[in-house]
Amino acid sequence: MWDYIFMVNSSKKLIFKGILLLILVFLLMHVVLFFTVPNTSYTKLLWKDIYKNSPFDIAIVGNSLVYCSANPEVFNSLLEKNTVVLGTPGQRIIDSYYSVKELLRTSNCKLVILQISYERLITSRGVRVSKTMMDYMKPSFTKAAYYFDAFPSDYKINALFPGLQMIGINSFKPLKMLETVKEKIYNPDDNIYSGNRFYKNNGFITFDEMSVYNQYAMGRINSRTIRFEFINPEALVYFKKLIDFCHSKGVMIVLVNWPYLPYSIKQINNYEEWHKYISNFAEENNVDFFDLNYSKSGDFNNNNSYYFDRIFHMNLVGANALSTSLAKVILALENDTYRKEDFFYNSFDELADSWNDVFGVWLEKDNETNELKAVSVIPPNRDVEYEFAFVLESGEYEVYRSYDENPMAETEKLPSGEYQIRVNARLMGSDEPFQQYNTIVYNN
Repeated sequence: MWDYIFMVNSSKKLIFKGILLLILVFLLMHVVLFFTVPNTSYTKLLWKDIYKNSPFDIAIVGNSLVYCSANPEVFNSLLEKNTVVLGTPGQRIIDSYYSVKELLRTSNCKLVILQISYERLITSRGVRVSKTMMDYMKPSFTKAAYYFDAFPSDYKINALFPGLQMIGINSFKPLKMLETVKEKIYNPDDNIYSGNRFYKNNGFITFDEMSVYNQYAMGRINSRTIRFEFINPEALVYFKKLIDFCHSKGVMIVLVNWPYLPYSIKQINNYEEWHKYISNFAEENNVDFFDLNYSKSGDFNNNNSYYFDRIFHMNLVGANALSTSLAKVILALENDTYRKEDFFYNSFDELADSWNDVFGVWLEKDNETNELKAVSVIPPNRDVEYEFAFVLESGEYEVYRSYDENPMAETEKLPSGEYQIRVNARLMGSDEPFQQYNTIVYNN
């Protein structure tokens, strides 16, 4: 009998030691994370706002295109509803699905505006992206389901520890570790600023109003074709799951294709085919679809000055214009006064006819004759004219041939030496100094 008792006590001690070891490992891991993982992130602040400012009436869901172009304050003002932008960098549809489920656990949301895009359809998972989303959720059955669904078996342990994916060799350098600790002590969670962008509130990350890349110096357009065979079936499954989940909760959901620069739309050979594909998908799933690239709203006159970069991220001016336009679409839906023709073009041809700018211009040099010729991409049924100039050392330029339709740079009139030649381009009839320009180093 005593042998049995000793065996039982030994087993309990072994279990106790095992539990104690796990607790110590867990605590040690968090100490390591404190010294090696930066203080916070946009995603952390988003979830903090979700739990603090709930309930929300409207959720706008998607990746970085969404969180830097949907201003909750504009939606709140026009719709008189509390709005959150549930957007994160590189967000996949599986992340959208579980994030919306978690949001609806705490908010009686009435509308979900879900971004749909080619990029979100050709892939369905990104371990790092999913982990960042899950890290800052509160414990719940939704979070547990997200954990088991989003991560492969060989990443399950890593996924348990917030910030673990950020640890690298550089993180363990003493000075780097001290900087990390100092940042955590002195920088509050709600003060994130990075370059010319900062976290504002309820998921909105704004770019400085004046942050506009050089919108006038776009060159050769590289055509591309949307490849429907690359669409990932799993991504479609999660789009359908999210739509069905919202419908089951009595939540209205609409699909929105976020806008690109007109320059970028022009590069897609089969854009209208893509538009029809998503329109059919939306109709099959009984939801509305709005393609903001087809917008003809006076509030959102899609142009390059709205964008911070060539990757379609908007500055504050663009964000406010887009938010105003989309909010008015939603308001019309709510009031049962929505008519497509009031807000959107019916076809790509109608959209193209509305363009009133040169998309890009560049100079091509003939190596045999040394001639320079201007080439440009323009809207259909429009003509272009060119102006040529020297680029001075000050960065300014001096015109040596005024605007006309001749694309040749007339290099025979140029002095000898090496210098920069600039070409300005604008549509015929425009009174702007130029709509696009480009330069080339020329050696005469």
